[in-house]
Amino acid sequence: PSNPIPTNGGNNLFLDCGPLDQAEIDTRDDVLVYQTDPFTEEIAMMGPVDANLYVSSDAIDTDFMVRISDVYPTGEVRLLVDNAVRMRWRNGGETPQYLNKGEIYPVTFSLWNTSYVVAPGHSLRFSISSSNYPRFSVNNNNGLLLADENYPGENITATNTIYHNAIYPTYFELPIVTKHQLPKIHGVQSVFEEAYPQIDYNLVTEKGPELLNKYAMSRMGEGK
Repeated sequence: PSNPIPTNGGNNLFLDCGPLDQAEIDTRDDVLVYQTDPFTEEIAMMGPVDANLYVSSDAIDTDFMVRISDVYPTGEVRLLVDNAVRMRWRNGGETPQYLNKGEIYPVTFSLWNTSYVVAPGHSLRFSISSSNYPRFSVNNNNGLLLADENYPGENITATNTIYHNAIYPTYFELPIVTKHQLPKIHGVQSVFEEAYPQIDYNLVTEKGPELLNKYAMSRMGEGK
């Protein structure tokens, strides 16, 4: 808890956001990394992404963070989706459910949705850790709740384990689709033409903001 992994990109509002490079973060010794071989053909994804983990800890509470990234042949590791689970709230509800030391727990959580094509020669990386601060608050692993008068309490360094075998098959669910199932890039054209039938879409893409500003000013003049 005293040395959390720093947030670098992701679905943030007030922090640096987007598909930032995770290469340096993934070299830390508190990050567990799985990576596919480079793909020989395009891999298209569209829809929800889920993490299904089997985990244990020697602490009564801890966090698990998952990041999925696109690994470029150049060495860049571009973040695609990420999310976290705080184990005391793994089943929802208003009553915390703490962990027994060494007991193995299944936990499933959403990494939200994606629509993305992994290019040939690229790999997918799955990074698991127990912090991503300040995107997610640091868990001191001591089980204290926010309402506790002793919060945040002492830091407890947890030893966490991920299981991946036939009995405890940790896995990720990816929304693999065929490329023709992806939305057409120029689907925006039909929406634009329906909203502004009097404007030539091709002319707009050629002239850009200059033409739109001119049209907006003319409409403002009509309203006077």
